[in-house]
Amino acid sequence: MASFYEWITDYVKEENYWVKEDTGISYYFCEDTIMEDFCQIANIDEDIYYADEYEVLKPLWDSYEKEHKPFSYTDKDIKDYKKEANADARMSAMEMGWGTCYTTDSDGWETYYPNEW
Repeated sequence: MASFYEWITDYVKEENYWVKEDTGISYYFCEDTIMEDFCQIANIDEDIYYADEYEVLKPLWDSYEKEHKPFSYTDKDIKDYKKEANADARMSAMEMGWGTCYTTDSDGWETYYPNEW
């Protein structure tokens, strides 16, 4: 019997590939988060979820996906993602003493480097 979780993992990888091609972000969607949202919103019983049967969950997924569009994103979503990633990079750079030395590329990504003292 086929595994729904394996299928959704492959599907998320494919969607992440297209997000990377479009925006440069490698891992935007997470299969665990998508599965959690799917189970909560579609009201999937715990027994059905843990049985992980593709033939049972796929039709439920199709109707959920049509209505809720779990793989959609906007330019604002991407900007917010970059802003958060840059803040994380800035915090790491500050911890290493590189906080004032960085460049920003045309896509808005910040790259930090060590001070030349």
